[in-house]
Amino acid sequence: MCDRFHDGNLLDKFKASTKAVSCMSVSPDGKTLATAAAQLKIFNCSNHKKIQKFSGHPGSVRCMVFTEDSKYILSSAVGERYVAVWRIDGAKKQSASCVLAMEHPAVLLDSRCIDSGEHDEAGICVLAISEIGICYLWFGNSIQELRNAKPTKISLSLEDMSSQNYKGALPAIYAAKLQGIQKPGLWASFSCLWAACKTII
Repeated sequence: MCDRFHDGNLLDKFKASTKAVSCMSVSPDGKTLATAAAQLKIFNCSNHKKIQKFSGHPGSVRCMVFTEDSKYILSSAVGERYVAVWRIDGAKKQSASCVLAMEHPAVLLDSRCIDSGEHDEAGICVLAISEIGICYLWFGNSIQELRNAKPTKISLSLEDMSSQNYKGALPAIYAAKLQGIQKPGLWASFSCLWAACKTII
């Protein structure tokens, strides 16, 4: 059952699946809702009509986020070492448009669109943080480029700590957000790197 609230008041609710929903996400424009149960389903927020459904996650989806332009949704499930990128276009195709491999499952996802003016579609920068606290960054001027992109990995070491006598757990990244990305290509990757490091919690 999906509930929609505004200012603390329940606006409406509807049944999105016969199975338990493990994750939900609302598009940046507020028009589209994504739910994850046995399948990923995309709904129109105003009339609850199902727009599209996807299959491909054997496990429970743990994190899910729309791209800024609401054309794609990113998801990752418990125990799965990859991020799936799904195109929202109402088509019957149920497979992922792109799969980004990781060494450990993701616990957080973020993305930003970058319009270079040289391509029909905006480029996509994807951020994922793994269970062991490593930050992954991918960039592609198109979904085809993103599919073949190699990730930039960011991790912390004891040398990053202010005290040389630090005896606690190994430092790790568990939260980050992309921001200040204005240029495509290498400049975008550098901006992603700076933003992720700057917002470490």
